[in-house]
Amino acid sequence: MFKKFTNGCVSVMNKYLPDPFLFAIILTFIVFAAGIGMTGQGPLDMMLHWANGFWGLLSFSMQMAMVLVLGNTMASAGIFKRGLKSIASTAKTPSRAIMITAFVSAVCCWINWGFGLVIGALLAKEIAKQVKGVDYRLLIASAYSGFVVWHGGMSGSIPLGVAAVGADGVVANTGGVLIHVPRIPPPLNYLSRLNESESGGMNIGL
Repeated sequence: MFKKFTNGCVSVMNKYLPDPFLFAIILTFIVFAAGIGMTGQGPLDMMLHWANGFWGLLSFSMQMAMVLVLGNTMASAGIFKRGLKSIASTAKTPSRAIMITAFVSAVCCWINWGFGLVIGALLAKEIAKQVKGVDYRLLIASAYSGFVVWHGGMSGSIPLGVAAVGADGVVANTGGVLIHVPRIPPPLNYLSRLNESESGGMNIGL
């Protein structure tokens, strides 16, 4: 009964849910109109704000692209492929396959979110070949579940941001909400006892 319900929901979403790009266009016009009505900016001013903000994201976009490209390169290396096959061979049952995939994904995402993104998918693909009867949908979900710990890992935005900009940068970026923030260099930030306990608890929960 539950499977029929979920299949029905999937069918409805596939049929009626608009393309994500359409939401981006609609939200752009909503923000454009709200900016004119609530801030007193003219249409030309709003267009300039949009243009300056869009091109200002290029450096960040390139960083994210390089993370994915280099993560894929590392995960596709021969040594990692052989390692994934070896790990997949230890999954003898569907339930064990899900737990192994979630654990490996979490560890790899903690190291680097782009690396974990690719490793989780490749491991799920390899396990699906070797373990009969495993639910591929649940397997894919477990492959991406490692994203719940990446923010506390070595590629987390907050640990790296605190290490890079220091106290003055944090105060500026938070509008003065945080004022007593010492510069915490890696690995003292992501290897702190609090961060380790949080990341470890999430891994156990997965």
